[in-house]
Amino acid sequence: MTATIEHAGTATLPFDEVRRWVFQDALPLWSTTGFDSRAGVFRERLALDGSIEDPGFRRIRVIARQIYVFSHAATIGFAPEGLACAERSFAYLADRAWLGPDKGWARRLTLAGEVEDGTADLYDLAFVLFALAWLVRAGAGGQRARDLLTATHNFLLSRMRHPDGYGFLEAADADRTLREQNPHMHVLESLVAAAQATGERRFIDSAAQVVDLFRSRILDPQTGALREFFGPQWSHRIDETGRLTEPGHQMEWVWLLNQYEQVSGEDMSGPIDLLFGFADRYGIDQETGLTYDGVRDDGAVVKPTFRSWPQTETLKALLARFERTGEFDIARMTAVLSNIREHYLDRTPAGIWFDQLDGERRPVSAFTPASTLYHVFLAYAEFLRLEPSLRKAASALR
Repeated sequence: MTATIEHAGTATLPFDEVRRWVFQDALPLWSTTGFDSRAGVFRERLALDGSIEDPGFRRIRVIARQIYVFSHAATIGFAPEGLACAERSFAYLADRAWLGPDKGWARRLTLAGEVEDGTADLYDLAFVLFALAWLVRAGAGGQRARDLLTATHNFLLSRMRHPDGYGFLEAADADRTLREQNPHMHVLESLVAAAQATGERRFIDSAAQVVDLFRSRILDPQTGALREFFGPQWSHRIDETGRLTEPGHQMEWVWLLNQYEQVSGEDMSGPIDLLFGFADRYGIDQETGLTYDGVRDDGAVVKPTFRSWPQTETLKALLARFERTGEFDIARMTAVLSNIREHYLDRTPAGIWFDQLDGERRPVSAFTPASTLYHVFLAYAEFLRLEPSLRKAASALR
């Protein structure tokens, strides 16, 4: 197998390079050094030199993201040791962070595994649901994983409904006048994953409710702007907080709505085109092709920095558009892949990354957060899933 596909002598699709980073660099590191074998749970982060660096707590969302990564990895060929880490971490969470059907999942634990913050948090719940869906899909976790998948969904519907009738509480202790799109996006992601894993209609029906909220309250149908923060009943805030959009989230919704369309049959072409159009016009640095961290709803750049995850979400959006319509800009896809590698992943030791660049494209990360692996792995897994179609399309361009 050739290492790349070439087009016009310039653009390349680095399938083998991506495969090598996933299976030889990142997954081995984060299932060994990145796994606390004594406690039986994934670590929160590593130092930039690859050594262990514990911050003194364990966030549920991070453990859940890592459970997802290694469950998904097991379905595409990674060694069973990675799935064993996922199952041990699941048992750790279930034993310590599940507080029962009336309280849901804790937000944070101490290093000793005691509850430090027992608040039910929508963002955390979404990733626990996502992790459980992928455990089930990987044939892991046994009946306990299936039971907790159902229980978590029930808790979401029965205990986290917002009293204003629109969506969910961002957290049990949240300011109920400030609404946030981001945790709702991840709830949708988890519900789609649960539908894919189980085939149960209940998850599709719940996902459809989130999509209805997105279409009626969150997405601006005139501009395609996806604001991050809203007022009561998802009213528009006119302050700078209310005008913030994150191009990475716009791109993430493009991919997610494509996934939702596949399980629901509902045509999402309109919002997908709106989201991508706004992000593509205003959210990309024209000099480098990097995706900005934040722009205002009029397109003005307000966060001229570059986190790693908006780059991976841009890749996912390009892949989703290719899967939907066959639209294939090989040069741009190659440039995004090159940016991810050169600016973030090309580090020693292999499997470590920088998480953010400043406006001058200089690394500003102090450590490597485990939470980022979810973004990179999922984008790369999608790239490899579509490899046969991408190869065919690239060959046709020659």
